[in-house]
Amino acid sequence: MNALRTAARVVAGVAALAVVVVGVAAFIAYFTADVRPLLVEQGPLSLQPTVAAELGLFFDGALIRNGQIAVHLLGITVFWVTGLLILLRGGRSPMRITTSLTLLLVGTALFSPLSVFGSGWSGMAAFIGTLRPGPVLWRSAAGLAMLFFALVFPDGRPLSRGWSWALFGFAAHVAAWSVFPGSVVDPREWADTAAVAWTVVPPLGAMAALIVRYGRVDEAWRPQIRLVVVAFSTTVVTILAFWALQPRLEEGLFDLVLATRRLEALHDLNLLLLLTASLLLLPVAVGVSVVRYRLWDMGLLVNRALVYGALTAMVAAAFLVGMVGIGSLLAGTIGNGRGVAGVVTGVSLVLVFQPLRRRVQSSVDRRFYREKYDADRAVDHFARVVTDLVDARAVADTLDRVLRDTVHATESWVVFDEGLGAASGTEPVDRKDRNLGADARPGSWPAPAVLMIPLVAQGRSVGALFLGPRRSGRPYEALDRRTLERIAGAAAPAVRVGQLVQEQERQGLEKARIDSEMAVARTIQRDLLPQRLPTIEGWRFAARYESAREVGGDYYDVIPFEDGRIGLLVADVSGKGVPAAMVMATCRAVVRSIAGTVADPAEVMRLVNARLSGDIAPGMFVTCFYGVLEPATGKLSFANAGHTLPVMKVGHGRAEELRATGMPFGWMPDAGYDTMVRTLPAGAVVVIPSDGVIEARDPSGEFWGVGRFSAAVAGADGPEVIDSILEALRSHCAPSTDLGDDVTMLALGRV
Repeated sequence: MNALRTAARVVAGVAALAVVVVGVAAFIAYFTADVRPLLVEQGPLSLQPTVAAELGLFFDGALIRNGQIAVHLLGITVFWVTGLLILLRGGRSPMRITTSLTLLLVGTALFSPLSVFGSGWSGMAAFIGTLRPGPVLWRSAAGLAMLFFALVFPDGRPLSRGWSWALFGFAAHVAAWSVFPGSVVDPREWADTAAVAWTVVPPLGAMAALIVRYGRVDEAWRPQIRLVVVAFSTTVVTILAFWALQPRLEEGLFDLVLATRRLEALHDLNLLLLLTASLLLLPVAVGVSVVRYRLWDMGLLVNRALVYGALTAMVAAAFLVGMVGIGSLLAGTIGNGRGVAGVVTGVSLVLVFQPLRRRVQSSVDRRFYREKYDADRAVDHFARVVTDLVDARAVADTLDRVLRDTVHATESWVVFDEGLGAASGTEPVDRKDRNLGADARPGSWPAPAVLMIPLVAQGRSVGALFLGPRRSGRPYEALDRRTLERIAGAAAPAVRVGQLVQEQERQGLEKARIDSEMAVARTIQRDLLPQRLPTIEGWRFAARYESAREVGGDYYDVIPFEDGRIGLLVADVSGKGVPAAMVMATCRAVVRSIAGTVADPAEVMRLVNARLSGDIAPGMFVTCFYGVLEPATGKLSFANAGHTLPVMKVGHGRAEELRATGMPFGWMPDAGYDTMVRTLPAGAVVVIPSDGVIEARDPSGEFWGVGRFSAAVAGADGPEVIDSILEALRSHCAPSTDLGDDVTMLALGRV
């Protein structure tokens, strides 16, 4: 969107520059010519060429020529100044480019001496045209610009689809004529009546469209465009009347008995002055509408014209005083005193220009734009206050107040949507703009809103302001939009801070909720672990469990059977956190349901694996050691599903691993397992760890390892050795208090 606007501005600027260059070149060619004839092929005289000879009855030929060129210079100045001001300072109106190029082309065609060009520039002169009525008029850029201006004024859109098709058909005919001159599509080859119709119908149709549009626009628009409608209609009717009727002073007109040559000349001179005035009506009407009625949001243009006009006068006066006054004082003491005075004055003006501009701006606003002056003060106060606000709602309330006080919006909304307004940059966007892109999606605008101002902080969209109509009913002008951009620029950082505060509060509440839920989950998981270990004569049991997170994937279980046997289980679910804890709870329930009816540990493992393989998510698995102890005989039957090997103390200072083979649960649904049997002698100690014991790392990344674990078990005096193992793990991982993984140990010892 911004790229298209920039491209349109560049193209319009190049076109305007080209027109001005051609016009200036025509005047240069005229003034440097050996003979400067009267210009009877363009301008007012082109409609009344006989007046040139009649004026000789009253005035000298040189005076007539100089008078005509003065009129042409005045006319082109009025057209060009108005057109260039609208192009350069015309705000965002879609009519800005159309109006400025129309005024530049029409002014050049009417008043620049294009007819004096030789062959080098004749093509460009023919392209611009001379606005002399006739079929060729509507093949010129100036003629087509006038028609297009009338059909799209004042909002840049054709009156209806029918008018759009008519304009398209007319343009297609002109294009065909340009490609095939002298053919049947060339109006110059038509009968006189058809050629006259071709000349008269287009401007009358354009004038009719303009009048119909005036009748349909809102009441608020009519004072702004009334002068332009009247001026365009008057210009068209006057030109066509002069061309078609060629009014002459004759006997009987105004009860005149005798029409002498002098009376005819005086009559034609008056008509010529009337025609000249009518030709200047359009730029004058546009200029008056700009100044008085702020047409196309041009109040900013008038404001800046007052400011820089006053600045120019002050700078010129200061420079004159510096050159004359200081130069005169220095002239008697040093050489080249005036040169030094010029340098001193110039440097001084550069230093004081910006402070002076601000003071002049403030003075102009206070005297001629009191509403803008008060709005600027309100915005300055808002910019100071809003920086202390950290609550998004407080920012929105403060914004609503400042918007009501400055631009007098009936309603306003602040939408904290980071995607809204991103496509629009920082410029305000009208709802009627048809090129809004993502910002025009249904529901993105509040129903009564007519204007959107993006909120952008540090190059990032944080939301948008939406405004309802103004209380006065007038549209938002360029000065209002400048004020709104300042308000948005001050509000956006505060809105972003408010969003961050809200996000932190939300995250804090969410974290508190999650912490609460995780605390409940931790309690539930702890409750699933055995609350008491068996008390059996001749045996001692111990267990420790520490999860790396609030909940973990390790667990141990001690299952007493009715026949006196004891089931011993340690399992480790891959991963950590909630997913692992959920799998752990499922595994515990499945093992308990099967172990109560199946005696063989290997068969228990096979059935558990078959049951879990369909329930475990892809990528997850469970390692498990399951054994059954017969306390009376000391026999331990066990099976292993890929779990870390338990270590048994078998004598003073000696330990060995309890080996059994098998795949982790979840890898292969039909995996088989082996049952191994060992008899624990008196003094034996067995420690069943999870992999977190073996894989605990020190700051350099070294594992605690199987060797240290086996050595600790070999020197154990009983199952309570797991406390010293846990302390050894903490010392190994110090200074970090994180063991890196869930740590679980189940130990038993025979007295």
